[in-house]
Amino acid sequence: MFPRLLVLLLAVSLVVGVVARPSGGAGKPARYVVKPTDTLWSIASAHYSGDPRQGIWE
Repeated sequence: MFPRLLVLLLAVSLVVGVVARPSGGAGKPARYVVKPTDTLWSIASAHYSGDPRQGIWE
């Protein structure tokens, strides 16, 4: 019984792994070259409107 269950779980995992694909909901990744004087806070302030803590958290 245990070997059959193990084979079934392995097969299901394989099928899900092959069929699954990224959602694309996040959009294109943005590139940024860090300059010597940059801080995480200054980068987040420049790229996120409002409170930069949310950008830092992401």
